[in-house]
Amino acid sequence: TDCQSNRVRDPANVSALARQKGIEVVAVGIKNYGDDEVMKKHFFDELVGIVGHKGRILTVDTFAELASIVTNTSTMVCKYAEPTPKPTPLPTAMPTPAPTHKPTPLPTVPTPAPTPKPTGPCLWASPHNMPDRQEPMCEDGAFAWDCVGDGHGNRLQCSSSHPVMCASPKCGASGKNYCCEANAGNCANAGGARPGTGCPLPDPPVPGCAPSVPLDLVFLLDSSGSIGKKGFDQSRMFLKTVAKYLPLDRGNVSTQVAVVQFSDMGKESVEIPLADGLSFKKVEAAVNAMKWHGTFINDPMTHTAEAIEY
Repeated sequence: TDCQSNRVRDPANVSALARQKGIEVVAVGIKNYGDDEVMKKHFFDELVGIVGHKGRILTVDTFAELASIVTNTSTMVCKYAEPTPKPTPLPTAMPTPAPTHKPTPLPTVPTPAPTPKPTGPCLWASPHNMPDRQEPMCEDGAFAWDCVGDGHGNRLQCSSSHPVMCASPKCGASGKNYCCEANAGNCANAGGARPGTGCPLPDPPVPGCAPSVPLDLVFLLDSSGSIGKKGFDQSRMFLKTVAKYLPLDRGNVSTQVAVVQFSDMGKESVEIPLADGLSFKKVEAAVNAMKWHGTFINDPMTHTAEAIEY
């Protein structure tokens, strides 16, 4: 959230009641207020009120910076979800063992060469197919024809209308990179089509924690007017990446994930309930399909307290 709560009710009071019931709350805030120190203080005070302690808050200055706190977010979620461990008992004194002879060292075995990483299809080999997005997708989750020039990192995937990414990293005179074209023939002056295979397969996600108990985790996603379309898309990318680091599909200690968007009072939308959020593929599909509330509500507001209560 960017903490522009409309405060029909105080979110701190509602969150305090939730915490009294044993619900752990952490917050990710986007300051996005430039040099306005008054708004930044208001922003931080509201987050502290919601979570109860500043140690449960992660903040960035812009939506584009959300990618930098993915690991910290998943680790914090798991930290506060774990039950308090029992104190470790003091060790029992043991008698001093009799001295033993050192064994003869084994001969040194040369270290084998590392196994080459397997390769497969590249991400840009297929379009992003996101609904209502004809622009290419950028590294930070935003959609723009000029990812580099607009400050969103490199192009990650082309759109379904221009699905072929060209091989040349330069596209025209602007800051665009890797042109997206309707067909491979249009890439003739840009190095041809960019090869879509031979990319190293990503390492399997390593969870940010290994909980000893199952977790029911609900993401409340601010979908108000102040977030904006690009901020929403960047939040979407952040949420999916955090989910990769959570222990989904892990048997009796697996996490169940729900995603709820909020804006106007009574307009909360459950994108995926806990009962369905058992695998990353299901969570990813639900997050890809969700729409910013500003697409169907005129200037949606930020009823944070009502969302927490919901």
